[in-house]
Amino acid sequence: MKRVISLLFAVILTLSGIASTANAVGVFISTGDRPYYVHGPSYYVGPTRYVWVPGHWAWRHHHMTRVWVHGHYIVG
Repeated sequence: MKRVISLLFAVILTLSGIASTANAVGVFISTGDRPYYVHGPSYYVGPTRYVWVPGHWAWRHHHMTRVWVHGHYIVG
């Protein structure tokens, strides 16, 4: 009887280890993009106005990979 209980206990421990590592793969922590602009949310250079665009996640090269694109200024 002790052998059956110890075998059952070993199986349960093995399965709980597999389940915990399978769940850990899908955890993502995102802190966002702090606005590290130097001119503020918008500024002018002559008649042209530049506007800050915050960072975002984007797909690259048609792979299953996402990359973080940092914030930048665009003509707006």
